Amino acid sequence: PMGTPAYMAPEQVRGEKRVDQRADVFALGCILYELWCGKRAFVGEDTLEVFNRVANGQFLPPRELVRGLPERVEAAIYGARWGESWGRR
Repeated sequence: PMGTPAYMAPEQVRGEKRVDQRADVFALGCILYELWCGKRAFVGEDTLEVFNRVANGQFLPPRELVRGLPERVEAAIYGARWGESWGRR
């Protein structure tokens, strides 16, 4: 896989050959999460742990980190990152 682990889409982490523009949208959602929540969505002790968290969708929901998070911001985060990421192949 090529990229920064915390911003890589699940299909990149899995090493799939077909990675398209949705991976860029996923990365944008990761950045939006980080801007609003003040921390990365996917963290771990090492790269393998980060990859596992990305591949399995393990993250703290934004509302747990930011009280009063506007609904449309939350929708943008989930829409960009998690709309279909873990189900697409």
